[in-house]
Amino acid sequence: MSTALPGAPAERLGVIESRQLIAVQTMNIARLTAHPVCLIPETFIAVTGMGPVDSNESGKTSFLSAVSLLLGDPEWRVAGTGAASVEALLFEPVTAGAAIVGATAASEGFVAGVFAEPDDPVATAHTVWMKISSTRPYLQVRHAPGMHLARGADDRERHEQAPAIYRALGGEPLGSTEFAHALYGRSPRVLAYVASRGRVRSRPSLLKLDAGTFTPEQIGDALITLTGRAALFDRDQQDRRDLADKQSELARHIERDKQQTAQEDEILRHVQIRHRLRSQADSAAAHWRAYRARAELDTYARAESAQALLADAAPAREEASAELGRYRQDLEALSDAAALRQAVSDTGQALAQRKQAYDTAVRQEGGLERDLGDIERQLRESRNQAAGYDLTREGTAAERARKRDELQGALSAAGQSLNEAQAEADRAAQDLEYAEQGQFGLAGAVIRALGPDVPAVSLADATRLAPDTRHVWEARLAPWREAVCVPSGHRVNTMSLSVFSWPWRRDLVSCVGLEDRRDSW
Repeated sequence: MSTALPGAPAERLGVIESRQLIAVQTMNIARLTAHPVCLIPETFIAVTGMGPVDSNESGKTSFLSAVSLLLGDPEWRVAGTGAASVEALLFEPVTAGAAIVGATAASEGFVAGVFAEPDDPVATAHTVWMKISSTRPYLQVRHAPGMHLARGADDRERHEQAPAIYRALGGEPLGSTEFAHALYGRSPRVLAYVASRGRVRSRPSLLKLDAGTFTPEQIGDALITLTGRAALFDRDQQDRRDLADKQSELARHIERDKQQTAQEDEILRHVQIRHRLRSQADSAAAHWRAYRARAELDTYARAESAQALLADAAPAREEASAELGRYRQDLEALSDAAALRQAVSDTGQALAQRKQAYDTAVRQEGGLERDLGDIERQLRESRNQAAGYDLTREGTAAERARKRDELQGALSAAGQSLNEAQAEADRAAQDLEYAEQGQFGLAGAVIRALGPDVPAVSLADATRLAPDTRHVWEARLAPWREAVCVPSGHRVNTMSLSVFSWPWRRDLVSCVGLEDRRDSW
């Protein structure tokens, strides 16, 4: 057992600081009784006892193990893998001897130690209680200033007081990994050789009498153990094992994640395929419904068109019926042979009359030719009489005839131009009247075709542009200058429009915003 170095910093010495162990009390630890055992610092203390036969199995090793554990002996390795081995210090009837009958194994035991300055133990006393359990947590430590030992008339009473005294110390208990550092600082408080620590036999140690047989490697290993650094190697080994386990687990998780990701991707691909198929099926159904609706609307449109055409063809049908009646009458008349012979006779008489008239006309033509010859002779005579007259002043007869023909052509052209100008003036007047009514251009033609029952208006006539935005919106509205607006709720008989014969009918009709019949165009 070691003592604190004088002048060492308080943070290196822990809570106990320079105090020394002056008393130890054990409860339910091996065969040891609950009597307090006083220790004199800086003296040699021989531990002996009486077992069933001799000093063996008297609890000497258990006492030394309990004291070394109380002082934070690094060879216990409670900060690493040796925490579970402290459970072997608890009372066990089998190892206690056959003389004890009816005893049960202890589930928890206590090791109490009083630390104080030898010069003034009462004023400087500080008690540490260590609780050893057979289950987790195997080791817990509480401490408090003063002297806190179990007192009683007999051993049983002291055992019964131990749990209450441990709980009365208060504060959060220290675990196996932290109590030695918290109580005694960073340096080991004790270096001990014990034959066994719990069920674990101690390794060869420099503190043993046969240390001369150690090899250099064993000496180094023993020094590491005595200086309390063996737990670092154990922890490092455990950390490496844990790291290898975690890396193996990580590799398994990564592989499983890859498999699950591939499965999820495959599932998502099938989901996307099903979604795409559903979308395509919905689209196909919508197209089929639209096709059926379009076919039905086209059927209604053709029916309305047929009704309109039948109404337009009624007069022609009546005229054709009347003409057919006349043809039938003619056919009936041709079936009468007597009437036909009479008609042939009448036609022959008419032909004779026509021949006679032709002969008369031929004779009249001969007379007219003679008259023409006479007139030409008179014309020549008149020219001879007018030989001294300057004929070039008025031009020749051919020139006068040609000029007359030119004047007649100019007169005819002027008359035709006059007629065209009059027609253009009439159209301009009509366009002016339509423009005053908001019915100009192609939009006006559509409005007039819709009839007076439909309150249609031209989009260009109904739109008023602010001066500062006119240069922007005039260009945007230019493609729709012939658009016609019809209020919603007014049904329009599309067959009443004659625009189907116009080459631009689709562009114009698409401008007519008919909400109820837009699908029928």
